[in-house]
Amino acid sequence: MSRPSFCTFWAGRASPYQTLCLASWVAHGFDAIVYTADADITLPPGAIRRPAEEILDLGGHVHRYKSGFGAGSPSLHSNLFRYKLLKRGEWWLDTDVLVQRDDLPATDFFLARQIQSNVVGTAVMRLPAESPLVDDAIRQIEAVIEEARWGQTGPDLISSLVARHGLAHRVHERKTAYEIDYSEVIKLFDPRARDELGERLATSTFVHLWNEIWNAIGFPQELGPPEGSYLDTVVERYGGGAMFPARVPFASIEKWWENRAHRVRLEHELAETRAKMAASPRFTFSYSQQFRNRD
Repeated sequence: MSRPSFCTFWAGRASPYQTLCLASWVAHGFDAIVYTADADITLPPGAIRRPAEEILDLGGHVHRYKSGFGAGSPSLHSNLFRYKLLKRGEWWLDTDVLVQRDDLPATDFFLARQIQSNVVGTAVMRLPAESPLVDDAIRQIEAVIEEARWGQTGPDLISSLVARHGLAHRVHERKTAYEIDYSEVIKLFDPRARDELGERLATSTFVHLWNEIWNAIGFPQELGPPEGSYLDTVVERYGGGAMFPARVPFASIEKWWENRAHRVRLEHELAETRAKMAASPRFTFSYSQQFRNRD
């Protein structure tokens, strides 16, 4: 029996870290199929490039978030693309997902929880091709895709659909794919957290790296991770340290992380202040007859 394929979509330039993730799929014996319209995308040996139009043909158009978190990201397009692909019964993996094991759950249904038990992740998915949930997801995404916000067509949607279709009992525990939460991303770079992550991820089949958070803090993905970090072990395992011209010191990443946290707090405080403000008073001007007749 042939091994299943892992499929994904990519638009734009892939960083070395996406290449590392794809290399991990291949290293564990799986076909890595990348659907893309970009002919110059860098793929690791063994990965397969396929035309994105085979799954979703929009004449070259790529849906991107227009505002808010993730503005400009083609993840919005990926959210529609993945459900179109799931109708073929394939596995979907985001390009920032590492594969750690050769064995997969023997099932045609794979979804896993994130840190909040009622939130279902979309970075790793497999659903039966005839699942009504898939058709429902496609209809809802197409209805809002022009103005969608981050998460609306991703975890928010799949979580609501899992509840609506009575499938919560089939969702896997977070350790299988989302043991590291987006709020813990900094630990991937922290040499002091390497052993902790090694223990926590020892039995995980997949590891979601939350690449959009890297973008949010401004991590330069053409550079390597700090030596001794969990990501450093990933680089050595699937790529080799020579793939990066230089390393980013953890002290810099820590500062970027703190800056983003401060920025997010200020944005929340501003939003709360605006919500509490009373409507601006309407001013009307009235002049006395004496004043109007002075000329």
